[in-house]
Amino acid sequence: MSDNLMIHAVFHTSWLKKNQKDANRRQKASKDNSSKLS
Repeated sequence: MSDNLMIHAVFHTSWLKKNQKDANRRQKASKDNSSKLS
């Protein structure tokens, strides 16, 4: 990284959006990678 890079490390809770339940929205299931762990 550049020496002159400045990071604003502040978490703004005012930017968060309220969770809205949507019956049509689904999370994709992740693939099972347990066989690759060995």
